[in-house]
Amino acid sequence: MVFNFVSDERFRRPVTTTELEEFGRSWAADNSRRKWCWVLRVFEDWRKARNKLVLKEPYLGEPVYEKALSSMSDEELDDVLGKFVAEVRKEGQEEYPGKTLYEMICCIQAYFRCECKRNITLVDKKGCNFRNLNSALNFQMKQRACAGVGVDVKQAKVISESDENYLWEHGYLGNGNPEVLRNTLVWVLGLNFALRAGQKHRNLRMKNSQLSIAIDEDGKQYLEYKEDVSKTNSGGIAHAHLKRKTVRAYENNDEPERCPVRLYKEYMAHVPEDAPANSFYLRPLKEPKGNIWYYKVAAGRETLGNVVAQVMKSASFEGYYTNHSLRRTCATRLYDKGLPEQLIQETTGHRSADGVRCYKRTSSSAKRRASEIVQGSLKEEDITCKVRKQEYEENEGEGEISETKEEENKIIISTKNTNIVINYR
Repeated sequence: MVFNFVSDERFRRPVTTTELEEFGRSWAADNSRRKWCWVLRVFEDWRKARNKLVLKEPYLGEPVYEKALSSMSDEELDDVLGKFVAEVRKEGQEEYPGKTLYEMICCIQAYFRCECKRNITLVDKKGCNFRNLNSALNFQMKQRACAGVGVDVKQAKVISESDENYLWEHGYLGNGNPEVLRNTLVWVLGLNFALRAGQKHRNLRMKNSQLSIAIDEDGKQYLEYKEDVSKTNSGGIAHAHLKRKTVRAYENNDEPERCPVRLYKEYMAHVPEDAPANSFYLRPLKEPKGNIWYYKVAAGRETLGNVVAQVMKSASFEGYYTNHSLRRTCATRLYDKGLPEQLIQETTGHRSADGVRCYKRTSSSAKRRASEIVQGSLKEEDITCKVRKQEYEENEGEGEISETKEEENKIIISTKNTNIVINYR
């Protein structure tokens, strides 16, 4: 909702009571509204189907639910939602995963709180409140887990450095043409700033932008991203105390073709001067007109949302790749290099360490060593040597290892400054 200023007046035009009530929609994100609207439609379909069945044998005596969900008492909600959780299925008669059932009830809870202005807590992990509902939910979630329904969660794949190198080397990423340059910028910004898929890219603006070029105290140039709103920081009352995410991507002089600063400048140089203020990614021209490569039109929602999937598919990589793969790749690479969780949180924008730890993955080489140890195929001296060598390589104060040799019951590791003797049995 946009309110214009009255000509030559300091304040905006008067807001009507109806418009004031519309501000109530700001308590819930549009995505949350779409979710609970879907759940409410499923609930209505279930209620109509159930009401038809209970009028027949052998269900005579079961209640017919005619009252609107929003006007039901707590006792009525406990009864009807418990049965809803126990009976609801997909259109093809497939079972919903337990987590989906849980999220459906959470959506109904959000609907009551935001839309109906009713402070209600439907989900109670101890089962003290709404006993029938939570008992049914707990039972169904356990049953689905035992049956393996929804156990394997589909996640966007992490992109390995070797796969990314292949994309750069073979022209799938770069600045070869308008579309490739725009897609490369989606890739580079998503990876360096750990942007969430979809909406975060669409939120980027050309004017009053979240992106800017700056120089630090050492004279190093970088591209800075300052987040305005996000999934965990909507900018409202609840998040007024939060510090907004700010991340830097420094210029890459070793590989200038991959430099985020250079690619950003090049993209901006090909954008029309009167480009849309609220759209950063533009639709590429079929034929560039001199230095102008893009229309004055925002890139399509689906086009922008499928950049990573399309790039990986074009390069014949198989697997589930999405724009979210860039965010996961950023966090995973930082973890693999041993960066502190605090720094990773600042990069990804997670508000808690638990949120960012879900990206932590044990490397395949470590898993192979663990398997070899269990099977007894890795000798003790091999284990000790590998572990000690890794420790000293990661210790900047000891310098680089110049030689490692084994003698009877001991390993000698030579560095620039000293010799380390490791005894073992």
